[in-house]
Amino acid sequence: MDFLLIFPDRARLDKNVPKTAIYAHSSPTKRQKELFVAQVDSITWAYKLSTETANLPQGETVKELQVFNVQLKGQYLDEEVLNVVDRSIPSPILYVIRGQGEVEYASAYKRQSRSDRSELVISKPFFSGRFSEGSTARPMPVALNLEALYHRLLENLIGLARRPGETMDHLVKRAERVASLKREAALLNVKIDRERQFNRKVDMNRELNSLIKKIEENCRE
Repeated sequence: MDFLLIFPDRARLDKNVPKTAIYAHSSPTKRQKELFVAQVDSITWAYKLSTETANLPQGETVKELQVFNVQLKGQYLDEEVLNVVDRSIPSPILYVIRGQGEVEYASAYKRQSRSDRSELVISKPFFSGRFSEGSTARPMPVALNLEALYHRLLENLIGLARRPGETMDHLVKRAERVASLKREAALLNVKIDRERQFNRKVDMNRELNSLIKKIEENCRE
């Protein structure tokens, strides 16, 4: 996703979200508070997408979708910051991260625990990649309900197409598997470059090819 999203005017809130309010509902660690102070200038509850404001019916598990603007002090934002915010709000959140003339979207897959409905299961956030504030603006994706809209936005951020009959749970697990395999392959590449023993290098290249094959299999539609 490398374009600005246009949200309904009637969904606009533009309410400042104090960091203290987030802390009160998520119990962050000392380190996480330090990340907030160092990296985040302000957080604004920009839009609330609901049946009334987005003209979309509720989904089975998604009743509302929040849009939060995160204004950075610099260029970098640790994903732990978003995890803290997500733990403080029960409904899904789409983050619009801004800093130094660039924009980035992010969102984590959030759902109620099936074993304890009072608990939330939250994935690591998925990021769009940065693009210019002056980029083209487009309407939100077409969807039948708020849950479908949330899933469409997540799919755009994840960058993998859902396979026929694939649940969002499975897609997220597959995306996390791809990310893990890519990290493993990158580390192995570094080791290969440093290795001086020919036989060992052959074995490592064989292992790397196996990882690449697994990545391709998981990315295949």
